[in-house]
Amino acid sequence: MASKQTILEAALYYAQRGWRVVPLSERDRDKKIVPRPGKVPIIAEWPVNASTDFDTIHDWFREYPFANVGIATGEKSGIFVLDVDGEQGEASLIDLETTFGKLPQTYEVETSRGRHLYFAQPLGVRTKSSASETEIGLKLDVRGDGGQVVAPPSIHPETKKQYKVKRDVAPAPAPKWLLDLVNAARQNRRLTDNLIPDKVKKGSRNAEMTRIAGKLRRQGSTAAEMLAFMKQANTDRFFPPLKDSDLVTIANSIAKKDPARVLIDGRLNEAEFVISLASEGKDEPTTWRWPLFLPRGMLIGWGGDPGLGKSTMAYTVAAAISKGDALPGDDGLEKYEPSNVIILSAEDDINKTIRPRLRVAGADMKHIKIIAALTNVSQPVSFPQHLTQLAEIVRESSASLVIIDPLDAFLGEDIDSHKNAEVRRAIMPLAQIAESTNATVLILGHLNKSSNSSVMYRFGGSIAFTAAPRACFAFAPSEDGTEGHRIFACVKTNVGKMPKSWKYEIVDQHVEGIGGVAKIHWLDQSEETAESVLSSNGNSKHTSLQDAKDFLRETLKDGPRLSTEIDKECIENGICKGRTLKAARKEVAKSWKVGLVWYTALKGFDFSTWKEGLREPGEDDETNGF
Repeated sequence: MASKQTILEAALYYAQRGWRVVPLSERDRDKKIVPRPGKVPIIAEWPVNASTDFDTIHDWFREYPFANVGIATGEKSGIFVLDVDGEQGEASLIDLETTFGKLPQTYEVETSRGRHLYFAQPLGVRTKSSASETEIGLKLDVRGDGGQVVAPPSIHPETKKQYKVKRDVAPAPAPKWLLDLVNAARQNRRLTDNLIPDKVKKGSRNAEMTRIAGKLRRQGSTAAEMLAFMKQANTDRFFPPLKDSDLVTIANSIAKKDPARVLIDGRLNEAEFVISLASEGKDEPTTWRWPLFLPRGMLIGWGGDPGLGKSTMAYTVAAAISKGDALPGDDGLEKYEPSNVIILSAEDDINKTIRPRLRVAGADMKHIKIIAALTNVSQPVSFPQHLTQLAEIVRESSASLVIIDPLDAFLGEDIDSHKNAEVRRAIMPLAQIAESTNATVLILGHLNKSSNSSVMYRFGGSIAFTAAPRACFAFAPSEDGTEGHRIFACVKTNVGKMPKSWKYEIVDQHVEGIGGVAKIHWLDQSEETAESVLSSNGNSKHTSLQDAKDFLRETLKDGPRLSTEIDKECIENGICKGRTLKAARKEVAKSWKVGLVWYTALKGFDFSTWKEGLREPGEDDETNGF
């Protein structure tokens, strides 16, 4: 599909693919057509009259030139669509994929707040069109038979954003588990046979029956309703069947659970928050292994372009910790003991790079453990899959420093590094490991190419790479006029004052039998900052306001948020102070009061029909569209 098609050209293209189309507009309170693009089908009886006929489509868009284009989903078009709405939708999708398996790549559309995933609908299969948050997931909607979706290049009526094709491929066949979830033949309080194993044998019968009861309870079934289905499943699938008394015990026990506390695969979510009074416990100060640069028990981020010495610097720091040596600028008030360090690297060869650089940096090698990038079964190390193994090694080693270089090489294949929710899901457990072990967990990464943005937004593809760590530092060429001079500069810190940058250079030290080995040579402190050398603005007075505007654009890209949440997040992440945020909000955002609560959105967003926590206007049951 061409990127600059007109609405009519796009409609004809969809018709050529066999997808029935329909013109869409807005409607007023009397359900009369409003002549501007919207989400509501214009033609009468559109589920029947949506068409692939070129002449009909020409006539429609000649009569309604203002209209958006919609695609009628379901068996007649051969597709159904999964709508993933914002970060909550992405988190729900991750839960589904973790439970059942990863979805295949398929035709994908970028929407105002999320994305649409198109899947092939098999002949003879009926799919539902509904937003069932208890059955599919929070902020996950399905459009199948009797439904429709707004299609590119339509304009969203509230946000004015254009729907765009993100991946133009044939809709993939849906995996069986997804078809089970969207199958319209699946009635309320029923389970498809495919969600129950063909044969359940001795040794797993109680656990499997408990999961079946959980799936039923998730859909709101009572003990009696669960028991009727469980008895049938017990007779048909369990070898040998469980006793009826066992079924009654399971049904009565699960019926006491809140349906919202049951996961989609039937397992119970029995986790509880651990709460303590603020008056309990003992206040503890932040302690430092490298004052203002390496706080103990916290997650720290380093970012820089290739070739600036990030890894070499990390090995230099590791060497000092392994020997109990002080690092540059240390006030000498604390005497350090040699400590253990763990290194996980995907980019440097252990024998040709990591060990030689550690040796020339003076490391005590017996205090350093290097984790291979592949496990003992030749499986790549990835997070969050292998977080448990990492935590065990950190605790067993009593490590003071953990280096992960680079982090994005170890993100699981189901983690999209451009999506905040997914990145936070992978990073936050690393912060918890740091806190529980008092080790500093250091994650390294590259900067993206967006030189027009604040350095804060150049760590990877998501703001989560800088929001999750308690402090972030960047590597950059120095502008002092000497070739090879670089700076190591603080970008943000939530745990102390901003330290001055350190200037350094990389030198080669000759090692017999190996050759030149890179080594960090510290120079002196510098007044240069990450912003002054990496941002195209080059003006530190400008960057505070620019940081705040960049933050608002990023955090509001998916729609309105509570104003108090935005204020708290901005200040806690060290992005700006309240006065600067207020100035930035005047330039790029606006606020709106709902009852007693204030919300903030980007300028251009239409608050008039928006309500927090509900589907977007026009996505009601009558239109069956999104």
